[in-house]
Amino acid sequence: MDVTGFQWCWQFRHPHRPARPATVTATCRAGRLPTLVVPTGRKVEIRVTSRDVIHSLWVPALRYKMDAFPDHVNTFTLT
Repeated sequence: MDVTGFQWCWQFRHPHRPARPATVTATCRAGRLPTLVVPTGRKVEIRVTSRDVIHSLWVPALRYKMDAFPDHVNTFTLT
């Protein structure tokens, strides 16, 4: 799964979805937030990058934070 930060928001891309790839993007304004959905009980590799400046992807329920940098990909795996 590809996660891309951009000014004030995030884009989530599911390239290996069985039927067809899916991309979720929102503006993060007026309550329009993107939702990251992952399958339960399976390992998912998350690739994090940024289009513009440094962003931090934070998942409070997992107590996990990863920084996103322009022109660089950080990777982590979750189940």
